[in-house]
Amino acid sequence: MLVLAVAAPLLLGFIQAATPQAPANPSPSAQSSTVTTLANSPTPTDPKELLELGRKVNGLVGPDVQPWHLKASFETFDDDGKSKDKGTYEEWWVSEKRYKRSYTSTDFSQTEYGTDHGAMRTGTTKWPSGSISLIRRSLIQPLPSEAEMPHAIPESTERSFGSIKLRCVEMTSKVPLPPNAPPLMIPSYCFNLEKPILRYASTYSQTAFNRILLFAGRYLGGDIDITTRGKEYLKIHIDLSEPLTQINTADFEPPLDAAPPPPRRINVSNGVAQDNILTKVPPIYPEVAKARHIQGTVVVQATISETGHIRELKVVSGPPELQQAALDAVRHWVYKPYLLNGEAVEVGTTINVVFSLGGR
Repeated sequence: MLVLAVAAPLLLGFIQAATPQAPANPSPSAQSSTVTTLANSPTPTDPKELLELGRKVNGLVGPDVQPWHLKASFETFDDDGKSKDKGTYEEWWVSEKRYKRSYTSTDFSQTEYGTDHGAMRTGTTKWPSGSISLIRRSLIQPLPSEAEMPHAIPESTERSFGSIKLRCVEMTSKVPLPPNAPPLMIPSYCFNLEKPILRYASTYSQTAFNRILLFAGRYLGGDIDITTRGKEYLKIHIDLSEPLTQINTADFEPPLDAAPPPPRRINVSNGVAQDNILTKVPPIYPEVAKARHIQGTVVVQATISETGHIRELKVVSGPPELQQAALDAVRHWVYKPYLLNGEAVEVGTTINVVFSLGGR
């Protein structure tokens, strides 16, 4: 299995020891006493408890989050790890339906307004993609929700990054892989040993969180470094984080030239989706079906996320004895992100899983 064997050596130099610090402009009103108490809890040893606590105290997502304003500078890099673009990200957040967030750089500039009728945008209306798409996620919601990882089992381990030891949660599959399956990247999330501060994440890129800020009772990575394939991909630096104490409704009203974003989901044929497969795990032929000489094709309706991973599966047709084996295999398939006008979108498609006793 591929876990951190490639990424870890590079990260030794930039996961730094850190004591959480208050932002430059602290405010007592910005602190939630309940969340602050949780943030100061000891790091749980149980991996499920650690993930649950980590989601509550890292980032700025949760039912008790108060209005806030954040500004960060960022730098993106090309495939060779050379600086490509620099810019700023800024967000004023009141609620899920009332916010204003903007990206400003040479390559990508956009302002989005949250409204009761959905998002509206000025500048480019396309969805942020590539390294730009990681900026808000890394700052505001650095850990996946439970709904995003329905087929994974959290397992606890400790890892060392130079002299720094972290408690990590690795998300292993609930479904065993066949012996001839290709290697898979196991998502991992690592926290300080003393407190549940997220310091490192490994998914399809590797992220280090340094200069930890304690804001509104939550931890934010003040300096975030993201690498992919062993090279620099994105750097983020929080310049300002403050409570939003004065809310002017007019500031959140989209201008007349604002337009809605394009759809985030399209449907493609089985053939188009098949051409984009990167990792294809073969199904395990059920012994009962073999003994009864049951063959056939299981047709599965699938939703593939913007990152190319299976999000939802539903059997459309096929021999009942073969359906679960088909689902168990397809859950591990990985696709190239499907691009629409240069941006990754969610895809709906059908997948045919063929079971044949005459050879597969």
